[in-house]
Amino acid sequence: MPGNKYRVYVTAFVRDGISTRYELEPQYGFAMYHWGIWVELKNGGGKGLLFHVQEHPPMNSASGRIPGGWKFEPRTSNALISQRLVGRLMIGKLPSGNGFDDIERFLASSLRLQREQMRTASHG
Repeated sequence: MPGNKYRVYVTAFVRDGISTRYELEPQYGFAMYHWGIWVELKNGGGKGLLFHVQEHPPMNSASGRIPGGWKFEPRTSNALISQRLVGRLMIGKLPSGNGFDDIERFLASSLRLQREQMRTASHG
């Protein structure tokens, strides 16, 4: 199985109302697109797992108010049928024996570490 490693890509997706309005580029820059990390098995036929973050609004629940913010979300997708995918660029391969669970753990722990560093910096 050494030649059947998972491929890792950076992806860009269309953002409604922003990506097609080129006059907004000076204001939004790279944020004109929704970015993610795509992982797919070699010869996967476009089927893979997309790791991205989505902003969610504040909500009320039975136990109280839930603040808004960013939510890490992995989801299955297909690059061949996605109508929002602008493009993807392969940036590497996972080591042999590693798969979706390994990259999900790595990305989730990286986001947690980043949040902790931001909290520390804002209270420092």
